[in-house]
Amino acid sequence: MTDDGGLVVKLLAAALIFVFGIAGAAASRSLQGRSASAWLSVGNCFAGGIFIGAGLIHTLADSAGLFTDLYPDLDFPVWAALAGLAIVLLMWIDKSASRESGGSVSGATLFLVLSIHSLLAGMALGVEAHPAQAIAILIAILAHKGSAAFALGLRSTDSHYWRRMTAFALMTPIGVVLGSVITLLLQSQSEQRFEAVFDAIAAGTFLYVALSEILPGELRDAKHINRAMLSTVAGLLLMAALALYT
Repeated sequence: MTDDGGLVVKLLAAALIFVFGIAGAAASRSLQGRSASAWLSVGNCFAGGIFIGAGLIHTLADSAGLFTDLYPDLDFPVWAALAGLAIVLLMWIDKSASRESGGSVSGATLFLVLSIHSLLAGMALGVEAHPAQAIAILIAILAHKGSAAFALGLRSTDSHYWRRMTAFALMTPIGVVLGSVITLLLQSQSEQRFEAVFDAIAAGTFLYVALSEILPGELRDAKHINRAMLSTVAGLLLMAALALYT
């Protein structure tokens, strides 16, 4: 997906992601003050499973393959180390932001954290050269973008609601454009190196979002734990099925 056609597809994907973000913000605005549907929790668990699958089965595996091709004599799992480092750094950012806000996650703090995640996820899509892997990343982003915007909207009650929500909706498309531009500027092998490194970072990001932010909160208060877990497994299986066409 490095030709002009692939770039157009990525830009269309960026526009679709933006629409999902705005839709989640609009839904949150209309439902403020009312309890969210139980199906939102199921949907979030499904998105969590998709993020786990996208991280482990697609982006991390893709990074491992690229590092093997680029450095066949390297006897060290650089891809795993980079993914682990991304997880630790995101945890550091999240917990530091939470402590600065007194332990309660404010709208501004949540906006910062979710925006960082969104930017990284968008860049992962922008640098991806393989169509099947790009589709997996796009599905993962779409599965979570609307619900992330919804959650942020519930904590954004100030007069600048739409300014903040529009900025958040734009973060992933900006990441897609940045990743695409970087790959266009790099030479063939440099592009592969950048993709290998960023796929590992994206994998760590996806795993952190799923295992630290989406699933713990949903499963802690889940009234129907079996339904929640089955939806998580369904998301994981969807990514596994997509890997058959990679």
